[in-house]
Amino acid sequence: VSTQSTGCVQLFTDFARKHHAAENIEFWLAVNEFKKKKLQGDRLNEATRRIYRTFICNQSEKQININDMIRKDIIRRIDEPTITIFNEAQEQIYILMKTDIYPRFLRDESFISLTAENS
Repeated sequence: VSTQSTGCVQLFTDFARKHHAAENIEFWLAVNEFKKKKLQGDRLNEATRRIYRTFICNQSEKQININDMIRKDIIRRIDEPTITIFNEAQEQIYILMKTDIYPRFLRDESFISLTAENS
């Protein structure tokens, strides 16, 4: 999904929500925003912990499905985060979306209708 098309991103997010995969797109978008802001110091720490609590930790209602090695690496780096702390997790989620939910979205009537309207 092109992040340039807000309507398309929203449609994809709604589709993912219906198919119990919204946390993936929400995480991917949150990390994109996190990177754009180029935060430092306390603001970087706060933003890192917010994404961690929302998507990474075991108690999260929106926990994403990433492998244990990546999760442990994030936990290991959480006290001294960098802007790249979520890169591997974001890449893994991107691949998951690309191979699972996105192909289904492309075949969905709502996407087909949107692209027909914009043709």
